[in-house]
Amino acid sequence: MNGDLKKIQVVGNYFIEVWKACGMDMTHVEFKWASEEINKNPEKYWTLVMDIAGKNSLQRILRCCTIMGRKEGDELSAA
Repeated sequence: MNGDLKKIQVVGNYFIEVWKACGMDMTHVEFKWASEEINKNPEKYWTLVMDIAGKNSLQRILRCCTIMGRKEGDELSAA
């Protein structure tokens, strides 16, 4: 999806429909778009990002990328 938020939201909406079709009880579920939550309070978000970045090494972050489906040798964006 190459970071296209519109495409990401389309996929997210498909997942919501899949969960409904599978019989998931939606009465206590609230879906939030991360982009909207970040934009509501960007100062708090970026303070948290910088705090996390300062407490973690680059090596640790790269190891976490493998959890997100990336391979250790993959070319990764600095973002």
